[in-house]
Amino acid sequence: MTDKLEQKPAATELAGGAGFTYEDTVVAYYLTHLLRHERAAGQSGIVTSVAVQQRGQGNPMDDLVVTFDDASKARTLGLQIKRSLTISGAPSNKDFRAIIEAATKTQTLSSFTKGTDLCGFIVEFVTPDAMRTLKRVIDWAKDSPTGSEFAARFTASGSAAVAETALRNDLRPVLGATNDDEELAFYQNFTAMQLGGLEEGGALRIEIVNRLEELVVENKDGVDLLLFDRLCRIARDGAATGKRWNRAVCSNSSAAWLNSRSCPSSRTT
Repeated sequence: MTDKLEQKPAATELAGGAGFTYEDTVVAYYLTHLLRHERAAGQSGIVTSVAVQQRGQGNPMDDLVVTFDDASKARTLGLQIKRSLTISGAPSNKDFRAIIEAATKTQTLSSFTKGTDLCGFIVEFVTPDAMRTLKRVIDWAKDSPTGSEFAARFTASGSAAVAETALRNDLRPVLGATNDDEELAFYQNFTAMQLGGLEEGGALRIEIVNRLEELVVENKDGVDLLLFDRLCRIARDGAATGKRWNRAVCSNSSAAWLNSRSCPSSRTT
């Protein structure tokens, strides 16, 4: 695995059958949980809608926006999707810095509820050590009630190692934080996710296909496999128009293959 963001055309980043990219399969993962009316990675609650390419709707974290119902409390997860990513605050690392900048803008939106909503990135390939370093910083922020307690972790007597301290120092100017409390708030509402196994034959993809089998009318000729491909195609086509799906819309897009119990009415959200 590599932590370098590969500057390649989409055709060389194919994640599996039918020419689908990693981004297509990630969106299909969330569409599967939307169809099944169940929980998914990254937030608490049941998936209630999935949207892609939402910059035109004023969302800087535009690749994927998922909403959840957590015991009648609405939660949002906004993600940038990357097949490969370098985690560092280096000025030359434009991709990661762009994610941080988009997250800071997202957290200032009136539609973003701090302490409830999350924004960040989801990646397939990343250096494990760098990911662990970033997640430690995020976890320390979530465990720190005040900015001063968070900052104390990075002092000579604190728990932060050289790697965590260096990353924090490199990223602070990118955050635009003017004090420790603002820096703390950013990390408390930021998420870093790694999701693999969505390639053709991958463990997670097989699990999703097995779960989709429960929704099909009759699993002849690998309809469950075709349904996952269908969700990938829906994801790709939806990206061109900034599509948002609730459960009814998603079900209607695949209704020919689904049993009636899997197809809520168009009024269902």
